[in-house]
Amino acid sequence: MLNLRAEADLLSSKILKTQRAIFNQLNNFEQPNRQVAALHGKHEDLINQVTAPQMQQRNYYVDLDPRLKKLETY
Repeated sequence: MLNLRAEADLLSSKILKTQRAIFNQLNNFEQPNRQVAALHGKHEDLINQVTAPQMQQRNYYVDLDPRLKKLETY
């Protein structure tokens, strides 16, 4: 009876170690996905930092011609 209890405890310990190893492997697989997601977010931020001033500049110059024509009439 004592031998069965020791064997059950040993098996339980092995199961816990295996579960921890599997959990660690899952975390290792998920880490690159989290890093890629963070990089995508940074990429979008950089694109917005570049395109926002370009759009403002374009809008300014698109609006410039009508404003100049308006001034020419005075």
